[in-house]
Amino acid sequence: QAKIDWKNQQKNNQIQPQPGMDPSSPAVDPSSSAGPSSPVSNVGARLATTAESMRGMSSKDAPGTRGGRRACVWAVNQVFKKAGIRTPWGSSNWVANAESAMIRDGWLGPIPHNEKQPGDVAICYDAGKIVSGKLVKQAHIGIIISNGNVLSNSSSGKAFTWESSIREIEDYYKRETGEGKVKLYRHPSIVST
Repeated sequence: QAKIDWKNQQKNNQIQPQPGMDPSSPAVDPSSSAGPSSPVSNVGARLATTAESMRGMSSKDAPGTRGGRRACVWAVNQVFKKAGIRTPWGSSNWVANAESAMIRDGWLGPIPHNEKQPGDVAICYDAGKIVSGKLVKQAHIGIIISNGNVLSNSSSGKAFTWESSIREIEDYYKRETGEGKVKLYRHPSIVST
């Protein structure tokens, strides 16, 4: 997989105005560091705020998730749905499919951890396992919330309650599997300055 130059990707990205707005005056995200003349969407803020409002949501009855133990993508799908944002991966519950779809649809990333923003999507890697003859290392998905942590589904708690820093998640997977890494992706309508 080729490394994506997210800075150039960001410069070349087309900014989409919010629905119902005049295309000549894109939305401004008040929580971003961008000034009032910078065209940015509020997708990131909506995702982070929605994720925070859904903290505690049970995933134990989520279909196809082994009783909520494999429900991280399902939980993120629910956040996107409630925020009114389409996921590029549709209703798939596979982390690898989510990452592939974000890359295919022009999401910015991988974003350097020190440049994370609320609403970025975190893909967590471990040492991997063989699935249908292929090594799959994408193990978990979550959303960066307003305090900079990742909020995601807890496999043991069967609920959208696991909040950790990126470093804590990487350390967890390193302890559990010998390898741990987090990649961040940003919705293509978001521009940071």
